Amino acid sequence: MVPRLYLISPDLGDASQLAAFAAQLPAALEAGDVACLLLHGGDDTALQDLRQKAQDRDVAVLRHNGMESGNHFDGIHLDVSENDAAQKIKNARQALGKYNIIGASCGHSRHCAMVAGEAEADYVAFGAMDHPPTDADLALLSWWQDVMEPPCVGLGATSLAHCRDMASNGADFVALGPGLWQSFPSLAVAVGQVQECFSRPRD
Repeated sequence: MVPRLYLISPDLGDASQLAAFAAQLPAALEAGDVACLLLHGGDDTALQDLRQKAQDRDVAVLRHNGMESGNHFDGIHLDVSENDAAQKIKNARQALGKYNIIGASCGHSRHCAMVAGEAEADYVAFGAMDHPPTDADLALLSWWQDVMEPPCVGLGATSLAHCRDMASNGADFVALGPGLWQSFPSLAVAVGQVQECFSRPRD
């Protein structure tokens, strides 16, 4: 199975970051099979142009944590723990309705992921956005595929090798955050290289 791509923005509260990201986004969305765009920071109104550019290409657009923002986009991505996952997802579903996407970032916890899955999160994510994946994170992706139905996202890749490892361990989506794509000449190059690496033999 070839995973789809899950693109994560930088902090868009910075005007220069927003302008640079907006300029690169259209080419990036054409460079690979991008399924989802997660937007960090910024004002909902200022992000509507990004939302439209992505949705015009059938890419779902999510906001990070901001419950009040979910109805302006396709849904939200929540940071959850074992103790609050069920309640956060329940609250989000009540606020956003049954059609908006609710994703849950479960870190390195099997129990948290199972709670989120049972609470009917649309997907779960393993790892951390700002730390490279560990062997334990890769094992979580494989375990999840064996026992649960909702799709899973692998977070934290900082190299093409990490992306391939996530794919081979069962990630339905591989996240491309700034820690990965900012090391490439452009966002489009990063997306294209990651897409290509899924079919490239391992070194």
